[in-house]
Amino acid sequence: DCKDLLKKVIVFDPNYRLTAQQALNHAWFNCIPKHIGIEMTTLTKLRKYQTTSKALRVCMRILAYCSKPQNLAALTEKFLALDPAHSGAITAQGLRSLLSLETATDTELEQIVEKFDCPKTAYSPIYQITFSDFIAAMQSTDL
Repeated sequence: DCKDLLKKVIVFDPNYRLTAQQALNHAWFNCIPKHIGIEMTTLTKLRKYQTTSKALRVCMRILAYCSKPQNLAALTEKFLALDPAHSGAITAQGLRSLLSLETATDTELEQIVEKFDCPKTAYSPIYQITFSDFIAAMQSTDL
């Protein structure tokens, strides 16, 4: 969509070039993620999930894997808002970008992320929350 937009706005002949309004109405602008913001319920669910037993977390991850994609649309949108780099994982920095200091301290966010079962590795030198863990955490209190 981006290439299509650029091709249409750099046309030399103004009769064939998009107007400013047409360019703003282009489909590419509709696919830019909107700032969703994380609600307190999301943070509360992350806090609660990271304190549950490892056995329960494994069960919740299995249920997350079995969920139908259409049931996960809103959670996927929320996950993408928390993962602006689209790396497939949420970091404490990703959480911080959408939270105020009154909501949670940097130390608390680091502790929440560290308690998830995705430790630091050579490929990922920071703690993170994977998509399946995020889905499991968000669905854990809905059962």
